[in-house]
Amino acid sequence: MNYPILFFDLDETLFDTKKNSKEALRKITVIPGFPFTDEQVMYWNRLSDKLWEQFSDEKITRTELLNTRFEKFFDHYGVKVDGVICEQEFEKHLVNEGNLLPHAKELLMKLSSRRVFAVTNGSKYKQLPQLNKAGLTPYFEGLLMAEDIGYRKPDPKFFQTIMQKIGIDSKDKILMIGDSLTADIKGARQFGIDSVWYNPQKLSNTTNIKPSYEIEDLISVLEII
Repeated sequence: MNYPILFFDLDETLFDTKKNSKEALRKITVIPGFPFTDEQVMYWNRLSDKLWEQFSDEKITRTELLNTRFEKFFDHYGVKVDGVICEQEFEKHLVNEGNLLPHAKELLMKLSSRRVFAVTNGSKYKQLPQLNKAGLTPYFEGLLMAEDIGYRKPDPKFFQTIMQKIGIDSKDKILMIGDSLTADIKGARQFGIDSVWYNPQKLSNTTNIKPSYEIEDLISVLEII
């Protein structure tokens, strides 16, 4: 199958978001002496993943997610904090972290003959600086963000609006690549475009959300397109 148009998710698809988050967490100074051990960072990742999934399912808003996740995290350790202030400092550090997952840049460098777009539910405030920090900006024709489009993955209107915005008239030309079954793959499936589930941890898919393809290494995208 030939796919001339590629949609890439960013967090945990191209960006090593967990590593970026760990480094940003350990730079937070509003909670003096809190160590952010590896175990605590793992708990943060689980909590954050759960909240982002709730956001994708429209159970919470972005504002609720960002303003409360630090309160929920520190409540687990019996520490009272101002969640908004913690989030602000975390984001300040996170935008300067541009660690990538294996073969992310190598893959993008090999896609010059395709139309490549970043499609994300993430915030422009965070994603734009990170793309620049990682040196990825030149490889994308466009950055298409939920906050600009007015819809978010997995809403089919997110993809429909993108098609109209960039002048695509055929769904079978598009391939969506992402790590999230509930946002990237579900959204692609509902809209009727093919998808690649990037699953480097070899997780079991216990849902009824079925990707067109599944890969463990990003460079394997080249074998599909």
